[in-house]
Amino acid sequence: MRRQLPLFGDGALAAAARESKLHSRRRRAGGGAALRAAVLGSGSGGNSTIVESGEGCLLIDAGFSCRELERRLEAVGRSAADVDAVLLTHEHDDHCRGVDRFARRHQVPVYGTRGTYKGPLLRGLGSFARPMG
Repeated sequence: MRRQLPLFGDGALAAAARESKLHSRRRRAGGGAALRAAVLGSGSGGNSTIVESGEGCLLIDAGFSCRELERRLEAVGRSAADVDAVLLTHEHDDHCRGVDRFARRHQVPVYGTRGTYKGPLLRGLGSFARPMG
């Protein structure tokens, strides 16, 4: 079972990070764990970014098909199994196209605002939806 993701609090992500091809930048304050990010795609065809620290791995937006998200994760040295949660910025097709299938296939929670979940594209998430605010 996946650990609960404490969003925007102490330990902003949850789970172990691994060495990868992801871009790295050390936090200046206290020399904490490296924060790594890779843009998996950006544009009207789809948007998705992976961000990880020593505490976990977060997929921001899932604007590609599930299969394409998996392929793009592999291209940066990650797999869907590394993803602890998905955070949706908003409910447009190019940001959430593959989130339903990705969440169900890989058993990951999907976080977003309550307004985000009112859109018709996200009504099928069921128990994977984690509305915030």
